[in-house]
Amino acid sequence: MTVITVVRRSHDFMAVVDDDRALWAVGKTPDQAIGDLVRTHGQHFGVEVRMDEESVERWRHVPIE
Repeated sequence: MTVITVVRRSHDFMAVVDDDRALWAVGKTPDQAIGDLVRTHGQHFGVEVRMDEESVERWRHVPIE
């Protein structure tokens, strides 16, 4: 199992893979940091992210919090 540690810093959050400290990402929230970590290092987690352009256009009007 892969363990991700989230660290609160003064201005953001950093998510780090415990067994490979070179794999890290930051975000304004813990969820953003984890999401960016998984998205940018998908090969480590066995994840591939694909954008469905039709869905992007359909949801474009929905505000993001």
